[in-house]
Amino acid sequence: MQNQTQNQAQNQITVVIPTYNSMMLLKETLDSFKKQTLNSNEFEIIVVDDGSKDGTRFLVDEYREALDISYYYLEDKGFRLSAARNVGIHYAKYPLLLVFDCGMLASEQLLTEHIKAHENHNNNVVIGLSYGVEEFTMENAAALTDIMQNNDLRRTFALLKNSPQFFDCRYHSCKAVNFDLSQTLSPWVMCWGGHISAKTQLLRDIGSFDEWFNTWGGEDVDLAIRLHQHGGQFTILPGCEAIHMPHFRCEDSNKQSSQQNIQYIIAKHQVPGVAMLADYGWQAIFDARLDELACA
Repeated sequence: MQNQTQNQAQNQITVVIPTYNSMMLLKETLDSFKKQTLNSNEFEIIVVDDGSKDGTRFLVDEYREALDISYYYLEDKGFRLSAARNVGIHYAKYPLLLVFDCGMLASEQLLTEHIKAHENHNNNVVIGLSYGVEEFTMENAAALTDIMQNNDLRRTFALLKNSPQFFDCRYHSCKAVNFDLSQTLSPWVMCWGGHISAKTQLLRDIGSFDEWFNTWGGEDVDLAIRLHQHGGQFTILPGCEAIHMPHFRCEDSNKQSSQQNIQYIIAKHQVPGVAMLADYGWQAIFDARLDELACA
């Protein structure tokens, strides 16, 4: 009976969703979690509001009957994505935790697939790919929006599965190694924070997200490096189980912010591959050979 109870607990997952003044995007995200194949009593959602003034609190209240959902509010003190995620990690009640961005849509089997990927693996870090993820640009945003507006969510996923232009920009690099991240020495470079899961206790053990980061970019890579150093085994879901809804991003300011934060990461982590962040993109680091990393 005790083993059965433990196994049931391992099949439960917390979803942490940070948000800021994005009520309509959050609504779409929460709606997608109402359609999970996983039983509603096997997952919880924690919305952490980084100082919104758009009625987000009242929107969350509308989902309390359909979802096991909690809401936490942070005073608006600027960009505090790391701090918001950490609130969710702190209050999570289940042994697995999925960090998921506001403005992302979950496939019906997303939570089931994440739980399956963690079975019999205590230190797994599961990276989820998502349709519509582009590193900085929004080149395919209009076409993706058109598909989403003219189809329900299930049909949208079916259409995108056969539309390579909308695949996550990391997809082809992962496919080249048969989605086996053990073939790269720097799997952490693929760990982008909008769609990743790990054991809740593992995230707590490494100190969760570094709250030094108070501008866009880098906090996920920093977390991933520490997970890797702590023995985290990176795996990747081979299918895209989420959609990144097109919404405004400032490409130039994001690039500038990212470069500033990279310098902090390089100074903080003296491990192979990290120094390459200064001059190379994630693809070059992911593809780097052992001798190249040894000199980096």
